[in-house]
Amino acid sequence: MESNETVKWRIYPLLEDPKRTALFVILVLVTIAVVDIAFGERWLTALATLFLLGSLRMFWTPTWFEVTSEGIVVKTPFYRVTHRWERFKIVKNDPRGLVLTPFRSDSRLESFRGLFLRLPPNDPELKTLVKTECEKYLTT
Repeated sequence: MESNETVKWRIYPLLEDPKRTALFVILVLVTIAVVDIAFGERWLTALATLFLLGSLRMFWTPTWFEVTSEGIVVKTPFYRVTHRWERFKIVKNDPRGLVLTPFRSDSRLESFRGLFLRLPPNDPELKTLVKTECEKYLTT
């Protein structure tokens, strides 16, 4: 069953919780200061800062999700990837969103092979809509 409706949403963890954002900024600055004091080399501090911010990019950059008839499209400022429906078997609820998994039953590999769809907090209508759309494509 083909559907022309697409569901889109954006997640931006940096703007969701001001306390968590403040803690994040403080910890990043403290880590950079410790690296600078410990090694005393500006180039090494700059390199460590790049690696630190790069590894934490999912927190400080927005992520856009889109449910289409071809699959789930995940876009960030650095990449765009489409996860095709053939890859997944079921959709499961998670406290912070939904998990699309290639397994029919619980597996320890879900976190490696599945796809976590983070949803905005306190938006149960969007969660229901996304789950319904995903289940439409998974049953075909």
